Amino acid sequence: MIILGISFTPRNRLFLSIGVCTSQNKQYKTDMEDTMRFIDCFGGKEKFACIGLFDGYNGKAASTLCREHLHDAILMEMSKLINDMNSSEAEQALINRLYTSMIDPSSDHCNIKTINDVYRLAYLKMDHLLSRGIHETSSVRWSGASAFTAVVVANDNIEELLINLEDDNDEKQGHPVLGHIHVANCGNVEALGIRAGEVFLMSQKHTLSNKRERERILETGIKISDNDLIAGIHETTRGLGNHGDKDVKKCVINSPYFWTYEIDPSLECIILATEGLWQVLQYDVVADIVTQCLPAHHMPAPSRMDAALRSVLERYGNSTHTPYLTHDDDIIINCMDEMLYLIEEENDNDKSNLLSTCNRAVQCSEDEIHQEIWNSLSAQYRLRLELAQTIAERLVSAALLAQSKANISVVCLLLPGAAV
Repeated sequence: MIILGISFTPRNRLFLSIGVCTSQNKQYKTDMEDTMRFIDCFGGKEKFACIGLFDGYNGKAASTLCREHLHDAILMEMSKLINDMNSSEAEQALINRLYTSMIDPSSDHCNIKTINDVYRLAYLKMDHLLSRGIHETSSVRWSGASAFTAVVVANDNIEELLINLEDDNDEKQGHPVLGHIHVANCGNVEALGIRAGEVFLMSQKHTLSNKRERERILETGIKISDNDLIAGIHETTRGLGNHGDKDVKKCVINSPYFWTYEIDPSLECIILATEGLWQVLQYDVVADIVTQCLPAHHMPAPSRMDAALRSVLERYGNSTHTPYLTHDDDIIINCMDEMLYLIEEENDNDKSNLLSTCNRAVQCSEDEIHQEIWNSLSAQYRLRLELAQTIAERLVSAALLAQSKANISVVCLLLPGAAV
């Protein structure tokens, strides 16, 4: 089985590149319930980026709605705290329509003073939106989702700092702060930070293996089954959604863990992944797989792939589960969709071999465009794209080999510490 991911480079200068790879894991899962969204120029500024990774269960309605709307709630609350952030009139109209009537604006919940307040209120609003039951089909128990979100903020002088690092790459004296990442998670989507000689968790796992979470669940009076499931059915102790079952909703809360981390020149990458990875691979194993790919650890860089596989645009087209990427990427994907639609329309009018002829012509044109774009990139740019993608692909492949029984989604955020 060939595992193919994608990679891209955002405008935010804190990222060297971002690699994404997913697997439905069809042997065990009939649907892909993981979702992901990346937003460049979050709030209209290049210094901001937002990323969300969602692990759905009991259906994909909750994880899909989180992908579509949680960033709106975060932007709405964060813009009250950070003057640089703003949203368009259309975005404000959507946000107001979705959330305004859900929370009493005079309540203590709406008092935004810190980033922690931003995430607390945004997750609360998202959970209220899920309580409407949009796209839900069960009359007994609606879907839920574990969520990880992060807002990455580059320093205003990031360009100058990066130039200084290139001029003095061996020393990296003083470890200047390049930016910050404000993270929040609710459930079992986890983030792992990797820097030279250090691996550290950037999230908190909300399952019964967490002693405090177990004690909190027991205090609610809900029973924990012999196989360590809440009310005999539920693995996570926090999450979004889960409406329809009063016992589960009583103890599976929507309050996220949140923290702010500095991004300095020693931070090489951050791995975000759904439970499909973490259920079979220990943190140190994940770190070993990543560091084996990084040139800074004196290991061979990943080998070049075939030209057909190297094209970032081609990867988008072949991906069975395409995450939301940058605005430019969305335009390209929309154009390809329009071309395919025109071909199908013509085929309906003529049942002859017109479709195959058009397909060959379009494919030839796409291949030429893909190769031309790839050839125009610098060697360093290509290496960064390949590196982030290869790391994500290897982690997904390792999870499948380790007999993961869940959907698997991995995001590799390649940072300046990778030194490529």
